[in-house]
Amino acid sequence: MRCPYLRKLPAGATKLPMKPNPRNPVPNTIHYLTGSELNQLLMPVATNDQIQSYLATSKLFYPFPTPDGCRWHGLPHVANHETELYTPTDIHSDFYILFDEDVLKNHKKSHITSQWDSDIWKPHPALATLAKGDRHFHPGPANTPTGLDLMLTPVEIRLCRWDTTMQEACNAQCTFYADEIFKAQPGRRSVIVPVFTENYAQLQCFDHAGVVRSWWVNIHENPETFVRMVIFALARPTLSLGVNPMLTWEGQQSYLTVRDIRYRIDECIFHRQRAEGVPCAVWKVTNPEGIARVIKWNCIGNFGGSYESTVLAHIQGSEGVVQVVDTQDPYSTLASRGFDTGVPFGDNDVIEHVVVMEGYGDNISRFTSPKQLLHAFRDAIAGHQNMWEKGVVHRDISYKNILLGTPGAPKGFRGVVIDMDRARLLPKGMPTTKAESWIGTRPFQSFNVVRSDNLPEAKRTYHDYLDDLESFFWVFIYITNYFKCIPNEPARHLRELPPMIQKLSSDNPHIASDARRKILITPSLAAIHQSYPPQFEILKAQLTRFFVEKVLLHPKKTQRVSKDVLREASNKHYAEILGFFDGAIADHENGIVRNIKDVLGDKDNGGDGVKDPVKKELITPLKIRIKLGGVQVAPHAVVVRRSARLKRKREEEDAAAAAKKAEMEEKALAEANNRAKKKPRNRR
Repeated sequence: MRCPYLRKLPAGATKLPMKPNPRNPVPNTIHYLTGSELNQLLMPVATNDQIQSYLATSKLFYPFPTPDGCRWHGLPHVANHETELYTPTDIHSDFYILFDEDVLKNHKKSHITSQWDSDIWKPHPALATLAKGDRHFHPGPANTPTGLDLMLTPVEIRLCRWDTTMQEACNAQCTFYADEIFKAQPGRRSVIVPVFTENYAQLQCFDHAGVVRSWWVNIHENPETFVRMVIFALARPTLSLGVNPMLTWEGQQSYLTVRDIRYRIDECIFHRQRAEGVPCAVWKVTNPEGIARVIKWNCIGNFGGSYESTVLAHIQGSEGVVQVVDTQDPYSTLASRGFDTGVPFGDNDVIEHVVVMEGYGDNISRFTSPKQLLHAFRDAIAGHQNMWEKGVVHRDISYKNILLGTPGAPKGFRGVVIDMDRARLLPKGMPTTKAESWIGTRPFQSFNVVRSDNLPEAKRTYHDYLDDLESFFWVFIYITNYFKCIPNEPARHLRELPPMIQKLSSDNPHIASDARRKILITPSLAAIHQSYPPQFEILKAQLTRFFVEKVLLHPKKTQRVSKDVLREASNKHYAEILGFFDGAIADHENGIVRNIKDVLGDKDNGGDGVKDPVKKELITPLKIRIKLGGVQVAPHAVVVRRSARLKRKREEEDAAAAAKKAEMEEKALAEANNRAKKKPRNRR
């Protein structure tokens, strides 16, 4: 027997697309079920004999034709308020009793407001199924007033109004329910939201690849399909309703199971739901031997890139990068939907990954001493070099992706780079990727990555090791401006960032790139907090001059090159940056305070009264290519020179021009006198 369904939307109803998330490489697609796909979902929930037996014996359904046709008892033909549709919920309870499923109907009159109708936003569903005594949910009462942390399936009750406004409100309300459940339940795989009106029913199934919607089904003309829809959404086992099987509870303690090893959960340290980008959750856990570990769960689109587990396996054993302990087999979101479209998934699929990693300290902003901060930066940058040498570019360096090492960690692991979600593995000979402004954390993106927002594809530069090194620099600027260094205590953030540092986070690429350029040209706009030792000023000056040279004076070309071509330059640049940090560490340990002029080797600095050792003067960009020190500079590049040297050059040019002008005037006067002598007199 095939499930009858409504092949066409009711009059006035239209299909509405779901808006894509710009921070997720896979758009949240919408899929409308065909008749065959709906059959694949609904037929397994009960046999035909069970359905027919129920309809024949139930007192809630009139199987014999009436002047109004076959109808469910108690449902009005036309309802004026949604509260009229909550009364006949005994139909749903009758289904639970018939199929003996362990569910709890949450139908509290205190949650129902008579003013709720299709035009009013609902903060929580008035009807839902909650987990009861299930090992995948914590025991006892819900931790939230609306029971979202125990909610299996929310139910949306609406009035039957077929217009675009009703559909938009219905879809938005169902999406809100699903997102709230994803937010309250880290690791949740999918959420089913059935929609019931007085005459029609619809299924909306949300997962990390988008949403699946059925057509509207007339519940009076198709009672068999209606019964199956209710059982499918409300009365199936817990794991069939989108709960992640690896998360379990034993008393008041929760556990994560990866490859038959059960880890005790100590804390959920990070959770990002699908509405905010790539779904991700990170837990601090302890293995059966009592060793601290970290488990990361995330869902990444099948976009043909490099998965984190693949990248971690490739760089396993490298110092300064997170070390993987175990991984779970990838889980396909589309394959778990329960129906076959007959079309390959391709790039629309979203793959769930679970990685078990070694445990480390807090992120770098929680440092307890200047020495610890310098060590963490130094080893993290060295770890990034190890990644680059193995053909991996990170592309998302931020202060949250740099961890402090464990107490007493050896050199090389005092700072660790984590989070390879956006990392790209570059096989030998493969060119680097184009800069993409949506990849990375805005305040720490490089100048070229931010500026790529306004450039056409052909003019975008590539994203390589130098962009990540610049991200380390912006992390250094951010921490030394926003966090106060307190001896023997975790650093505390200040009340607010300086205005120029705030502009680094601007979504406007013009403002964000201009802020980076101004800070490089005028470092005093991002002055280091007074709680840091003087060695940090020297380090900042060295880093600033390095990136002025590499970013502003000699910008990268647009053509893509392979890692092998950049090997010599990258080794030199990493050695230079690590040398800055090694020098700062040595000076801090020995209590040496050096003069900035001596460290930078600037003989011209100070002659013009400029206090900032790396103060530069901006020259207006030229419309033609010019030569600067024998190096071709692009017309759009910002060209800078030291003030003292430029001043002397201008004085020399002015003096030469004045001398030449005087010489030309003297020559012109002599020529005029000669012409006057040779001119014949007029005869009378």
